[in-house]
Amino acid sequence: PLFMDFALLTNGRRLRNLFFEMLNQGIHPDIVFFNTILCNLCKEGRVMEARRLIDLMVCLGVEPDVISYNTLIDGHCLAGRIDEAAKLLDGMALVGLKPDNFSYDTLLNGFCKAGKIDNAYCIFREMLRKGVTPGVVTYNTILHGLFRTGRFSEAKELYLNMIKSGK
Repeated sequence: PLFMDFALLTNGRRLRNLFFEMLNQGIHPDIVFFNTILCNLCKEGRVMEARRLIDLMVCLGVEPDVISYNTLIDGHCLAGRIDEAAKLLDGMALVGLKPDNFSYDTLLNGFCKAGKIDNAYCIFREMLRKGVTPGVVTYNTILHGLFRTGRFSEAKELYLNMIKSGK
């Protein structure tokens, strides 16, 4: 019950009180606990608080994982902070994490929604260079972005490449 209450919190003071109550009871928050809070903060548009939570996690010896970073990337994209989201993707390697399809797809979607298809294409090429195999979501996201910006010949070329690769 304590965990469920925590996951539903939106008030910072209640969150802190509950967090310290957990520590006092010998309950040590794990990565799942923190990722749940990160997700809620990002959905509420509180990405800066979510970034501070990452710092707290590290201080408490809980290392952020790919899901933590993906959540923050998505939060920044939702808040229109696409460049910050891109920095987070780059920062994953610095802490020993390898971005996955979801990491790239989230950032691609953010760039495409912001009308920055050239940036999305750069991320797509980086993804390929780093050996991350694009999935259907990846291709759909890029194709949609190309169509929205009137780049039909590039969309056709990408579509044909996608068919050749068996996607």
